Formats: sequence, structure tokens, C-alpha cells
Amino acid sequence: MIIFIKKKINNFIWFLGKVSAKIFANLRLHTKKRLLIIRIDGIGDIVLFTPSLKYIKSKYSNYEITVLVRPGYEPLLHNHQTINRIISVNYQKYKRNIFYRLSFLIKIACERFEITIYPVYSRERMGDEIVLWSNSNKKICWNTKSPNMSLKEKIRGDKIYTHLINSKLKKYDHELLRNKEFIQELGIEVNDFLPRNYCGEKEKEHIDKIFKQFNLNDNIIV
Repeated sequence: MIIFIKKKINNFIWFLGKVSAKIFANLRLHTKKRLLIIRIDGIGDIVLFTPSLKYIKSKYSNYEITVLVRPGYEPLLHNHQTINRIISVNYQKYKRNIFYRLSFLIKIACERFEITIYPVYSRERMGDEIVLWSNSNKKICWNTKSPNMSLKEKIRGDKIYTHLINSKLKKYDHELLRNKEFIQELGIEVNDFLPRNYCGEKEKEHIDKIFKQFNLNDNIIV
């Protein structure tokens, strides 16, 4: 019974997402073009995705770039100069609280993103749902058979995207290679593709204190 009700709710919110495209079609609260990147997966996945950011910025240099992550993951991206904004969504609350879920989706719809990129290889219904509500003119993601969603959900989700990317890599190839392939499929030439975490001044001061305290050299790997 509970599963049946959840399916009905999911279908209803999906229907509302389609309707919202018409409601917010002519809403333009911002003069700057906006691009949304959805990374609501794990913290390690975000680290491995960081090399992609500068390449996305190079292709969409005239866009304001927003990255969506889970709460607590924002510090990983705070000092990346390629990002204009970071917003977060409570993953568990989104799935359990329909009022939180709808209020968040309406907020996304009001943002009026021109482009939405969902570069998570193992897609899930929640991600597709957010993409739907973004009402973007261009929506890009992987064309994958994800264990996180049913075949019916995938087929329905595929229909909302303007660009579905097929991977040429093997199933268990490294995530870093997967991210690199995604960027290349966007038509971007890729050279260096190493994860980087950019520290702010406070972080640098803190690190310097630790190095001096324990008499460490620059060859330390953490």
C-alpha cells in the first residue's frame, strides 16, 4: 500500500513538473544566462568531478554556473573560481517530505536555468525529476541503464532530455575516465584532467600552522 501511494505521489509530481514548464515558460527574473550542474551523489564523486568544472566554464563562459550538491559538501567547491553559486538539497528530506520536495522543485523552476547538466552515470529518479522542473531549453545526461531506477522510470526520464550521451567505456572503468568522456562528448577538447581542491586563505594559514607544528615538508600526501 505504501509503495502504491509513493508511486502515485511520484507520478503526480512528475505531471506537475510538465505543467510547470508552461507556467514558468515566460518567467525571466534574471538577465544573466544560467547553467545548472546536478551532483547529488557522494562526496568522492564530487571530488572526481572537479576537473570537469573548468572545461564546462570554458564552453559556457557567458553563463552563470550553479552546482547542486547535498548539504555539507559545499566547502569542496567554495574556492573554485569557475562556479558562481552552490546550492544544496537535503537528500533524505527530499525523499521523505513532500512539502520540502515541492518547495525545492518550485525554487528550481523559478531559477529559469537555460541549461541543465546531470553528469551522474548512475542516474536516479530524483535527479531526473529536478532536471524536469528546471525547465531548461537544453538538458544533458548519460544514457545509462542505472540500478537506481526502474526501466519505466528511465524511459520516461529519457524523454525530457535534449542530449543523451552514450558511453564507449566499459562498465567498471574509473569514474575519472567517465567524467573525462562526458566532457569530451560535449565537444570540449580535454588536456589535464586531475582532481583539484582549491584552498582559501584561512585554510592555507591553517595548513601552514600544521606543517610548522609537526616540522613537515612539502612532500606530504594526505
